[in-house]
Amino acid sequence: MLHTLGRERVVLGASAAHCIEIPFTFDLLNAERVTAATGPQPPQSLADAMHGAWVAFIRDLDPGPQWPRYTDKRRTTMTWDAVPEAIDDPLSAERRVWTTP
Repeated sequence: MLHTLGRERVVLGASAAHCIEIPFTFDLLNAERVTAATGPQPPQSLADAMHGAWVAFIRDLDPGPQWPRYTDKRRTTMTWDAVPEAIDDPLSAERRVWTTP
């Protein structure tokens, strides 16, 4: 399973904001000072979707049909954003840079 969080670009203007997914993954949007990481009014629907997928994975070893298993052929990556979406090989251009002689 591979995932990325699109919201980090919205909140911090960066593409490498570490740990910003934690309040969403554990559904902790009401925790003290969480908006310092998430920005004001973090979307509860995103927390519900992320938390639900991770609970299903822990319980069933399968996050559900909305997040397909990662394979070398499809390289499906779950993009957690305002509308979560599974995207096949979203980093293909970057990967080719590293694999092209």
